[in-house]
Amino acid sequence: MTKLSPSLRRRLVVLAVLAVAAIAVALVLNLRHQQRQRRIAACRQQRSEIGRFRKDSFDAQLTAMRRMRLNPDQEATLRRVDREAYVRYVQAFGEQVDKVATAGDRLGEMVDAYRAGDCLAVE
Repeated sequence: MTKLSPSLRRRLVVLAVLAVAAIAVALVLNLRHQQRQRRIAACRQQRSEIGRFRKDSFDAQLTAMRRMRLNPDQEATLRRVDREAYVRYVQAFGEQVDKVATAGDRLGEMVDAYRAGDCLAVE
């Protein structure tokens, strides 16, 4: 085995240390990139769930409520002609309003969670 000169040995040690440092920096950067990608994916998933809930639940409940709504003349006529039907209508409409309010509250909670997760800054 050949002996290395002290200056060559020092250079090899310095190169080895630099190589280890470069690998460590690359690993740290790679881990940060992976964390960011996971965070972006989680935010996209949340946004997708918000959109799906809004479309399937909130918008559907709101549309049903709008379809049920009577104009003032229809409401007055129903009240005059059939009081029991009017009471049933008011109860059903009130229940639908509650459903819309509940869906709206849930949608607000989902959006708040999205904002709290700092997703607006990520994407």
